[in-house]
Amino acid sequence: MKIAVIKFWDILVSILLFLTGIFLIYDHFFQPNFIDIDYYYHEYALGAIIGFLIIFSVIIRVIIFVNSRNERFVDFDSSDGSVGISDKAMKDFVDRVAYEFSSVKHAQTKVISTKGNLGFILKIKILEGNNILELSQQMQSRIRQSVMSSLGIENVENVSIKVSEIIKKDVSSEDSNDNISLNQ
Repeated sequence: MKIAVIKFWDILVSILLFLTGIFLIYDHFFQPNFIDIDYYYHEYALGAIIGFLIIFSVIIRVIIFVNSRNERFVDFDSSDGSVGISDKAMKDFVDRVAYEFSSVKHAQTKVISTKGNLGFILKIKILEGNNILELSQQMQSRIRQSVMSSLGIENVENVSIKVSEIIKKDVSSEDSNDNISLNQ
């Protein structure tokens, strides 16, 4: 509840500051005698400068707010307390496990956490010529095993593999890479 109140006042103050900045710029350029904030310093455009600084600071604040993501953690109870693992750490870990398979050329993981359970959705790009069903079953098994052994998470509910693209093997580029390495 307190966080919602703080966010409300933060947004309200930012809006008021932004409107004040617009008002100061409007006063200087369009209605010079509307208010006398820069009466003594009118030739220096003090009101307009303050207005631009206020608007600039509000824009920077909005950009920082948009770019700052609250990092999510998945918490698990241990014998001595609670352990939290960030979504980003789990995504990176599962991506590394997926890249252990030579046929996987790109992997992107999404972590799904529900009460007491954890799941992963992997979107992968693979090379042609692989049995997709067999590969995905091996990946699911390997990911479950790695998450259990390395992260200590035993309640992996679901590992979904989505093949987004099957990449064609390019024989000519492999031959040109061999030629390059031989010439060096």
